[in-house]
Amino acid sequence: MLTLKLTGLTDDLSLETIRSYLLESGPFGAVVYIAVFALSNLLSVPGVIFIVAAMLVYGKLMGTLLAMTGALCSVVLSFAVIRKIGGTPVGELKAKWARKMLRYLDEYPVRTIWLLRTFLLLNPHLNYILALSPVRFRSYFIGSLLGLILPIGFYAAGLEFFFGEYLR
Repeated sequence: MLTLKLTGLTDDLSLETIRSYLLESGPFGAVVYIAVFALSNLLSVPGVIFIVAAMLVYGKLMGTLLAMTGALCSVVLSFAVIRKIGGTPVGELKAKWARKMLRYLDEYPVRTIWLLRTFLLLNPHLNYILALSPVRFRSYFIGSLLGLILPIGFYAAGLEFFFGEYLR
């Protein structure tokens, strides 16, 4: 983010600029949004920015659906890249909470990922730990899908309260 600011790439970046670019681009704008969202998670850019941006640009309903799609693509891409690069599953973890989490992950993978994703949303560290664990992709996908619904729904519900002046 600092590099983008120092190079001047963000000088003309505003909600209106982003909104006009994405909306004028039609379906291609949505594809660009999802691609940038997915790649940004690998760079540890907070996903909340993209969730709120989708709702502000596309409106509450379409923005929420697009945010959900982008968030899911983001965690799937992180899982695939980290699993490919990382290779072998995590060994013994030092943190007691992480060991406990992985124990539940073995016993109840979908439920564990659902709960973790609900509270930690798009946290890159969670993506890395899960990608390097022995969890199957199917369990990761279903748990992530279920776990993203509630927090993204909360952002949609609070959108007008926090960002009412920016809505179209």
